[in-house]
Amino acid sequence: MNIVMDVFNWLIAAGPTVLLPVIITIIGMIFGLRIDKAFKSGLTLGIGFAGIKLILDFMTTNVGPAAKAMVERTGAHLTALDVGWGSIAAVTWASPIIAILIFAILAVNIVLLIIKRTSSARIRLTLIFGTTTTWPLSASWFTSSRRTLRLA
Repeated sequence: MNIVMDVFNWLIAAGPTVLLPVIITIIGMIFGLRIDKAFKSGLTLGIGFAGIKLILDFMTTNVGPAAKAMVERTGAHLTALDVGWGSIAAVTWASPIIAILIFAILAVNIVLLIIKRTSSARIRLTLIFGTTTTWPLSASWFTSSRRTLRLA
């Protein structure tokens, strides 16, 4: 059991740029792709993810000073910064819970296929960050400002 946990910890420590291609390669092989096609798919997705991360790093490094200069010139003091979906995706794939969540999604899909409640697997790992960030953001919003949910 310690060996399995050591492997998971190593993958998580390697970061999302390594974790995502490995997971996609494994899932591709589970669904019957040859190792070369599964690896190529995982590698392609990993390269795309690395590109998104590079662009986000570039934007935050270069847009930050420009935004500060704009605030100084215009006097606009905004309380939020919209960084887009790429930042949330990077945080999600770097999260320690992602390995557990992926296997849970796979398990649910396999169970639904076995009990014939569905005829296709619905696994969208590229959009998993929406699911993994909804609860923490909601909890933070409700607890930080004493807001209440009012149903009409």
